[in-house]
Amino acid sequence: MQVQLAFQGGGAKLALLLAAAEATQEMEEAGEIKVTRIAGTSAGAIVGTLLACKCDLARVRAGLAGEEGRKLLAAYQPISRIATVRRFLGGRPFWSEDPLKAWLVSQCDAFSRTVGHPFTFDDLPRQGRPKLVIVATNLSAGRRHEPSGTADVIGSVLASAGLPFCFRTWRSGSQEVLVDGGLCKNLPVETLLRHQDEDGRVLAFTFNQPRPATLRGLKDFLMALLDAAINDSVQSAQNVLGEDAVYVLDQHTQAITTFSFKEAIGFLQDAEAYGQAKQRVRTWLAHLLARERKELLLRNDGVIMQDLWRRPVSDEAHRMIDAVGRMYELTYSAPPFRYHRMRVVVTANCLARPGEVGYDAPDVVDYSLELEPVDHPIAAHRLLLSNTQKQQYIADYQVSLQCPPGAKSHFEVFGATVRTAPHARALVAFFVPPLAPGRGTYQLTLTDKTVNAFVDLDRAGRDNIGVELQRACGPVGVVEIIFKAPRNFRAVTLGTSNVSSFEPMDLPQTDPAYRAWGWVAKELTGFKRIDLELHA
Repeated sequence: MQVQLAFQGGGAKLALLLAAAEATQEMEEAGEIKVTRIAGTSAGAIVGTLLACKCDLARVRAGLAGEEGRKLLAAYQPISRIATVRRFLGGRPFWSEDPLKAWLVSQCDAFSRTVGHPFTFDDLPRQGRPKLVIVATNLSAGRRHEPSGTADVIGSVLASAGLPFCFRTWRSGSQEVLVDGGLCKNLPVETLLRHQDEDGRVLAFTFNQPRPATLRGLKDFLMALLDAAINDSVQSAQNVLGEDAVYVLDQHTQAITTFSFKEAIGFLQDAEAYGQAKQRVRTWLAHLLARERKELLLRNDGVIMQDLWRRPVSDEAHRMIDAVGRMYELTYSAPPFRYHRMRVVVTANCLARPGEVGYDAPDVVDYSLELEPVDHPIAAHRLLLSNTQKQQYIADYQVSLQCPPGAKSHFEVFGATVRTAPHARALVAFFVPPLAPGRGTYQLTLTDKTVNAFVDLDRAGRDNIGVELQRACGPVGVVEIIFKAPRNFRAVTLGTSNVSSFEPMDLPQTDPAYRAWGWVAKELTGFKRIDLELHA
């Protein structure tokens, strides 16, 4: 499954982000997911870059829990009030970003050596890494800054993490003053959402919003002002994604706040707490993947919404429908059953003229099969959709099962391929419990829709209907083929057929919008497929 990841900024909460990133890295290495694009702001930009470069995040965590973390803590010790005022009035940041830059460069050194120079955004996908999105705030232009192409990644990360006054002031930079991206988008999902079709679903790692607090001074007032803007943008992003695609990292760990770096280092040093945080993320992702796999193949209403046959949402999805097709052919296709009645009703809306009922509507095929298992239970049955992979896919069909009195069974439908018909779109209905012999007749129906299935009947005066008789045992009791066309369409007749015993049906013409023609044959033996040519 392809996924895109968004990491929220959060200062010292980088420690929690690192646990989430390591969990996703482990799942990707196991082949469970494929990360295609990563977006991050501030601390999220740091973690996102480490993940995109495929740094060993277990080693990164060990370094921060040890000597590297102690050096960074020493470099960013609180400064005195006098020094704070002097630097503020002098337009100088409270701390230098150089120690952070040196640490980042050292972590990404392996990837930098791969490309032979300080790496850019373009270098990542060229080396098979995920695409990277980093957000900063351009105070000079008063808008979001999202570097790309040949822009330096490390420099962009530092800009995204450049908290005003702490790391950057109005004297930072030359033409543009770039500061912390959280001022604009602390959970940057917009760019990812534009690429969901090709790069996969967007998942976000975020934090609980801080509780309202009493403002006791200038510092509290300024922090509340900053939090209000950041929290609103984060909440908007979460609302867009939906709660099932958002994981709140600090729901179990409240001790780490934005500036509690000592507590963050302590969390990294606590192997049990860190491991539990990582495992919770893995469990959440596993449950999400399980739901996603099921939804890819079976929606709540039984309809597969994606064209898994021709345009799968992922390689995994296509492998799954191939596996379903092979499993059916090898395991479930042998037990035969008796066809008591098969009825196919076609409504050819493609023959309607502008202004007529059905114009611009898809063609509808109603397939009904009354079957009875013979000697063995029927655990599954394959249904072929009317539109092949050469035609437009319409995610609009219905499958139903009616059991005989006293019998109960439900089913789940999965997409499948057909080895002997590579362009077919097939469904496999799995029955739970299997349809049992000796219980009576079951009725399985499929209402299917397709596009322009019978335009040749209008253009060339002839077209074909074909129906497979899968797994038939003994004679097929009754076969009914009914063709409905707009009432103003010319008469339709049966031309040739491989079944010579078809007779016209006397159908009531009660529908004011359509005329119907039908043909019936009984007690058919030895047929695996029925083909009819219609003339108009």
